[in-house]
Amino acid sequence: MKKTFLILPIALLATLSACSTTPKGDTFAGRLMTQGGQAQAIAKKWDNGSTMVTKGAKLKEKGQQNIADGKEMITKGEKMMIDGEQMMIDGKKEMADAESSYETLRANPVPLPTPATTAP
Repeated sequence: MKKTFLILPIALLATLSACSTTPKGDTFAGRLMTQGGQAQAIAKKWDNGSTMVTKGAKLKEKGQQNIADGKEMITKGEKMMIDGEQMMIDGKKEMADAESSYETLRANPVPLPTPATTAP
C-alpha cells in the first residue's frame, strides 16, 4: 500500500508537469497567440504602407505645385527680360538724343545777357 501511495503522487506530478511543458502552439491559446503576433506584424506592415501612401500623395501634390509655381516664374522672368530689353533700347535712344541736343547746344550757344550799364 505504501507503494501505491508513492506511485499516485508521482504519476500526478508527472501528468501536471507534462501539461506545463506542452508547447504553446499546440494549444488553442498558443495558436491564437501565434496568429495574433502574425496579425500584429501584418497590421504594422499595412500601417507603414498607408503612411507611405499618405506622405507620397502630399509629396506629389507639393511637386505639382512647385512645377506650377516654376512655370509661372518662367513666364514672369521671360516678361521681365523683354521689358528689360525694351528699357535698354529706350534708354540708349534717350542717351543718343541727349548727346545730339548737347552737340546742337554747343554749336549754337545761347548768348548770355549783357549786364546793363549804369550811368555814372
